[in-house]
Amino acid sequence: STNGSIFNNIQTFQDSSGVPNVIMLPSGVLISAFQWFRQPVGSPSWDRVAVKFSNDSGISWTQPQPIVVNGLPANFTRPFDPTLAVTDNGRIRIFFSDGMNMIPDTSVNTYSAISDDGINFTLEPGIRFTLPDRPVIDPAVIKFKGLWHLVNPFSNQTSGGAFHNISNDGLNFTR
Repeated sequence: STNGSIFNNIQTFQDSSGVPNVIMLPSGVLISAFQWFRQPVGSPSWDRVAVKFSNDSGISWTQPQPIVVNGLPANFTRPFDPTLAVTDNGRIRIFFSDGMNMIPDTSVNTYSAISDDGINFTLEPGIRFTLPDRPVIDPAVIKFKGLWHLVNPFSNQTSGGAFHNISNDGLNFTR
């Protein structure tokens, strides 16, 4: 697109995927994270967060690679609904939903993990956002004018609203 409104030469970025997002590292490398659903069910590419990289402003991309999040509690199902952010020191932070059940319930909250390479992450202590009476899913994050903003839609998806949280450090958010 030349104007951001009209697009030509539309191509599939990644088959069998959803909830994509892209960040640019200080080096200029682009990273895209998404939920990957490549068949067969139960394979390493089924319902996993994966990433792709571009060193040429998004003209070409690497093959998808599932991420690893070290330090997740053993009773968690798997990270889902990823969103990426760059920290002040250039590291890669991923925010995601996770919990103890495949169908989101009150055990599902927003967590974060940190990485230097965009593939191998380490869980950061604590919950970024939780609610006592409903699951917390679909995080979206941006750092804007010195503040981190974390937004999660109402989990019933019928009201059209969202929870908005802010933070100075990207870890401790206030609703």
